[in-house]
Amino acid sequence: MRYFEAMVIAKPEGAKILVEQLQPFAEGQSVIQEQLGDPRDLNPTAMIPGIAIKFWYEESLDSASFRGRINQIAKDVGCDPAQFTLLESIDWTTEWRKNYRPVLVGDRFIIVPPWEENPEPARTPILIDPGVAFGTGQHETTRLSIKQLEKYVTRGQRILDLGAGSAILSMAAVHLGASYVAAVETDADAIRSAAENLALNELHSNIDLIHGSLQAAKGEKWDLVVANILAVILIDLIQNEGLLQAVKPGGHIIFSGIIDQQQADFLQAIDQTNFKIEEITAEGEWIAVTIQRL
Repeated sequence: MRYFEAMVIAKPEGAKILVEQLQPFAEGQSVIQEQLGDPRDLNPTAMIPGIAIKFWYEESLDSASFRGRINQIAKDVGCDPAQFTLLESIDWTTEWRKNYRPVLVGDRFIIVPPWEENPEPARTPILIDPGVAFGTGQHETTRLSIKQLEKYVTRGQRILDLGAGSAILSMAAVHLGASYVAAVETDADAIRSAAENLALNELHSNIDLIHGSLQAAKGEKWDLVVANILAVILIDLIQNEGLLQAVKPGGHIIFSGIIDQQQADFLQAIDQTNFKIEEITAEGEWIAVTIQRL
């Protein structure tokens, strides 16, 4: 039986919604995401800033109408039309894995898919099974967050990871010496993916997965908070949910998920009477802002 491969190239911030909207076309298989670029190069800057969204369907389903519906979804998300390739056969179980390779992150870590060996034994591996959850080490905001965690996590800290996704930041924090992390996530699918990743890394005892938003973790003051979420959500959490008050005096909050054009608006939401901006770091068009409560 022959199949068509449909591929749409998306920007990272549009990939999730595209996967969700294309899933009904995928005949019960998973729509997969592949990072573009040279998968053999461990340096994340070698990767092209784009995601290939792919799925396969039987040749008998192909028609101008079928393709048109796919292309309309791509257009609505701001992507170019899909590319369609006729294939003689395909191995569903391994095709999606080929562009996920180990990635160096920060000074200490390497993100490794569970089917790969760690090629850098001097670095601490974090095993991540790429799934529906955000956080495979491929995106700039994840890398910015990990680099800041390397600077600000100290042994014995209790940390809140808000918008935990795959739990990659929670696991990095534990490796850096945190005694406990509350990994809070609103997406139930991401919670399930994070649980699988914690099992792969044998880190259950130090990390609690909590389904919910900031209110689900309310009642404790944290030594450090890391929030890798879109800027509009961060601003709402600051202005309406009391995010700045979740950290102890002297503690730090690491914000990521902010596009550089949003920097001025985001900084206006920070109470700079009671908080000091420690540093602003950037990678590509994304920035991370680290603040300290005075």
